Order: sequence, then C-alpha cells, then structure tokens
Amino acid sequence: MQVDHIDENTIRVRITKQELEKRGVKILDLLGDKSKIQQFFYSILDEIDTDHSFADNTPVTFQVMPNNGGLDLLISKVPGMKPGTFPKLDSNDNSQNGFYDLNDETSNSKTSNTANNWKTQKRQAYRFNDLGVVIELADSLKVSDLAASLYYLKGQYYLDLAFLDEDYAELTPADAWTISNEYGIRVENSEMDFVRRTGKIIFRQDALGNIRQYFCKA
Repeated sequence: MQVDHIDENTIRVRITKQELEKRGVKILDLLGDKSKIQQFFYSILDEIDTDHSFADNTPVTFQVMPNNGGLDLLISKVPGMKPGTFPKLDSNDNSQNGFYDLNDETSNSKTSNTANNWKTQKRQAYRFNDLGVVIELADSLKVSDLAASLYYLKGQYYLDLAFLDEDYAELTPADAWTISNEYGIRVENSEMDFVRRTGKIIFRQDALGNIRQYFCKA
C-alpha cells in the first residue's frame, strides 16, 4: 500500500486491485455488509497509523475513489463528530469522477441531493485503457435491460451504458454504476458525444453480451 500523510488530520492510502483481492474486498462490497466494511477500513487505519496519531478516539471519515480496480482511501479526523458513529455511503460533488464519500449520518441536504441525482441517472459512459478490463467488467455486469455500445478512439475503449426502462428488475443504476466504477473511468457527456461522432464503433448495441460471448468462458 502507498501511504501519504496529507496533513496532521488526513491520510491518503492507495490500495491496488491485487491487495484488495488478497483481503477479499471489492468496491461493490461498499453497498453490502456495513459492519464488514467498517472492520475493513478500521483495519487499514490500524495498519498504517504506526505513530498512533489517529488513536485518540477522534472520529474519522473515509472517502473512497475507485482507481483501476483498486481504490484510493482518504482518512480524515473530524473533530466535533459524535464518537461511535460510522459513516454511510454517499456521493458528493465529485461523483462525475467516480468519487464516493462515506459521510456521517448528519450529511447535509446538498450532499444527499447530489447522491440521489447520481443514483437515478439512467445513462453513464466509461473510458478504459485496456480491452481486458472491459472484458472483466462485462463478466461482472450481467443485466439484461442495460444497453451497451463499445467504441475505440486513440488507443482507448469507451463503453456507453444506458438502462432501457425503469423497472430495474435485476440491478439498480446505483449498483450498476458502482460496479462500472470499479473497472473504468467515468467520462463527461461532452467527451462521450465526441467519441460517438469520431470513434470506431466495435459493438453498437449489446456490447456486454457480445463481449461475454466472444471472450468469457461459460
């Protein structure tokens, strides 16, 4: 793990995909067992807090950004927060960059509204440097009502994802985007519009299904 002390109240930890796999944790787990994730984050803090500067019972928050299958974990002291609380998963204004903020239960309304907007978006696009990562995503994201188109432009792959209806019988947009964030980098609509106009189309409609058919084992 790469550990950087930003200041006396903040530590940034970069954990690779391989290190997460060794620990049996994936980004999607952030939507699952709260106690398990709490234990994981505090185990990381215990491991890196070698000078015990965070061991004074001051509450902390955890901010998580998916990074090439791994994650960047920002741990910050929060003076004044009620001890014994653990943050809930929420997104903040940096959600366009795949950023998540595990905030205290007293999250302000602006943050909550931003989170709700992100969770209900029916369409997202992602950029990948390697086709192999796209294949890994296709094998993990199996949703029949999710349309997908794959483009290639200047050495990079772009995946355009959109839900066809609002039933969400298999997976909600929030869950789908969380899985996608684990593998790709979310791109702005303006960038994806340019890719649609100038990029090479590889699969026009069922990109995820076609990728699984040609590249994934049954």
